[in-house]
Amino acid sequence: MQRRGLDISHVISLGNQAGVGLAEVFEALVADPAVTGVGMYIEAADDIARFAAAAGEARRRGLPVVVLKAGASEEAETISVSHTGSLVGSDDAYEALFRRLGATRARTVGGLLDTLGVLGAVGPLAGNRLVSLSCSGGEAALVADRGRGYQVAFPAFDPDHRNRVAAALDGRAAVTNPLDYHTFIWGDSARLAECFTAVLDGDAGCRGADEGGAEPVGARRPFDAALLVLDFPAAGLDSSRWWPTLDAFGAACAASGTPGVLVASMAENLPAEARRRAAELGLAACYGFDTALAAIQAAIHLGCPSAEALAADTALLPPSARSSASTTTLFEQAAKQRLAEAGVPVPLGRLVPVRAAAAAAAEIGWPVVVKATGLAHKSDVGGVAAGLLGPDEVAAAATRIGALGDGHVLVEAHIDDAVAELMVSVRSAPPVGMLLTLSAGGTLVELLDDSACLLLPTGPDAVREALRRLRIWPLLAGHRGRPAASVDAVVEAVERLGSLVREDAGIVEVEINPLLATPHRAVAADALIAAASSPAGRPR
Repeated sequence: MQRRGLDISHVISLGNQAGVGLAEVFEALVADPAVTGVGMYIEAADDIARFAAAAGEARRRGLPVVVLKAGASEEAETISVSHTGSLVGSDDAYEALFRRLGATRARTVGGLLDTLGVLGAVGPLAGNRLVSLSCSGGEAALVADRGRGYQVAFPAFDPDHRNRVAAALDGRAAVTNPLDYHTFIWGDSARLAECFTAVLDGDAGCRGADEGGAEPVGARRPFDAALLVLDFPAAGLDSSRWWPTLDAFGAACAASGTPGVLVASMAENLPAEARRRAAELGLAACYGFDTALAAIQAAIHLGCPSAEALAADTALLPPSARSSASTTTLFEQAAKQRLAEAGVPVPLGRLVPVRAAAAAAAEIGWPVVVKATGLAHKSDVGGVAAGLLGPDEVAAAATRIGALGDGHVLVEAHIDDAVAELMVSVRSAPPVGMLLTLSAGGTLVELLDDSACLLLPTGPDAVREALRRLRIWPLLAGHRGRPAASVDAVVEAVERLGSLVREDAGIVEVEINPLLATPHRAVAADALIAAASSPAGRPR
């Protein structure tokens, strides 16, 4: 029924998967030599390990996998005492799974088809440097604006390259990327070919390529892919002056070895004849700016896989999720003791009766923090007093805070050189596995939409990559001359947390909030753990 020129070898509908499951069909398709890519609509995967193994085989064969995921797993449960439950859901676990397996996630049916079409036509891309060509400044501006939402770049022309493009346009157009080449060469095949060749041929030596089309040694394409924005007239109108533009673009892409994508600003502006001609020229065709950019981003990820995808071998397949049907919550003192035993740094502290708080503070050293015990969200009820500098301040704070609990308070060393606050958590996300979440921490964790998710087990490179995806990354890197955090210490703390969860099968969720990132260390300032209530859930 689709009319996008996508050759389909199989269409399989599984219903409720009572007899044949998604993973089983995925395996069969990957093993079929007639299949050059797999697209799927899913609500939930039936066998994560089998699904992951099939995805690994697809990667080895070089088959793109595109997934349109809808719905959420009914098994996903929220641990109400944590922040993580309000921050992430089962969909985040699937997102992390697809990223781990190198599968592309589409957001619409049209996007699913266009992404498969682009990946089939252009294959993996070596980088994210794009150039866009259009005869309209408005189209150029729209492409630039939409590109901000994708991991693509429109690099400026270097001076020599810009001069050659300007000469091809008689100096009558500003040479920018995206490029508006104007309409004074419209319909002129020779002038269009000269312009497009100058754009895609960044090294003048490339024009000396041999008859077989090979580039001279040292030549380098200036762009990893090119877009041509071209809206054709409606049926019955004269479109004869549009075809030279498409043909010139196809010829320039072929001559320079640049993957090319034809894109219309609206789906109805790309007729079947244009799509067929694009295919003959070796070009992909897309039915809108966003679907084109999303598909190109998928081709970039296929050619430049993430650290997580590179590490997704059999040893790093996600483990099974854990049941959270019956759990016990370990609040701050007990949770941080478990973390310290696993090698995660925690502040020096004492759990003492209210009357002993001042003496404990003197032993620890000033300044100190006094906290209520047995509460999940202490700051919401005034259960934290920080930066206390003397016994009188500690005694007054302990008296007030101790009344919120059982007459005891936690007195800890105050960490005063934090560069940033992070939340780091691991929670069971059925049926996918154990989900690691990194986000902005502290009291704003639920207000800032700033998180990145990975599946355990994972590696240090993937954790660093996830940290760089956070909006608070500039703080960690040292914003405006301020000290940078020890990212190595943050990564080590995350790795030790992952080891704790891996070694203790009774843990259903761990949340550290905040993990204080300082220039020299990373310290878990507060934490909670949800663990299986039954002793049977504990590790042997």
